[in-house]
Amino acid sequence: MADRPDGQKMSPRSPIAFEKIREKSRQKILTSGLELFAVYGYADTAMSQIANKAGISKGLIYNYYASKEILLEAIVNLACDMAESWVVEGRQTGNPREKMSLFIESAFSSLQSDITFWRFLTSIFFQPDISDNIRDRLSARITGIIENIEELLRAIGYKNSRSEARILAATLDGIGMHYLMQFEAYPLEELKAMLIKKYSTR
Repeated sequence: MADRPDGQKMSPRSPIAFEKIREKSRQKILTSGLELFAVYGYADTAMSQIANKAGISKGLIYNYYASKEILLEAIVNLACDMAESWVVEGRQTGNPREKMSLFIESAFSSLQSDITFWRFLTSIFFQPDISDNIRDRLSARITGIIENIEELLRAIGYKNSRSEARILAATLDGIGMHYLMQFEAYPLEELKAMLIKKYSTR
């Protein structure tokens, strides 16, 4: 055991405590990578910048993510998990209209509270140095989210639920991009109310 400054022995960290520390560092890396990729882009962000923002050494960051692309993949998965959670939250109720209302509420709430997430998600497809592997994985995750929306719309009674799901997804993307440009000047609450009325009170 290591010595403390007062001469007493320090107890080694338990495996559980060690894993908590690793998980905390991992989350710092993910958050820092998300923020820097969103602001500067994938190509112009170095692993050393992410490590510095996360408060760890450049060498240590590679113990968590062996490359910048692997880190990006983890961030993409994190972003898609968040988007999928909006649909999952709606599943707490059995009424499909209430599910849709909760989904839209969650999406708009996220847009207001997590600007960085939306800036990252709306820009990632347009960054030229993203590998085809990452693009394919992101596309597959987005397709899954749209399929969940399609299922809700079908339960509500939309005959062409597939096309309507894509229209809703594109609408949310567009609202997100315009909000990022205008912020407080953008009529977010008005548009949210319109979408809830359209898709939840049909």
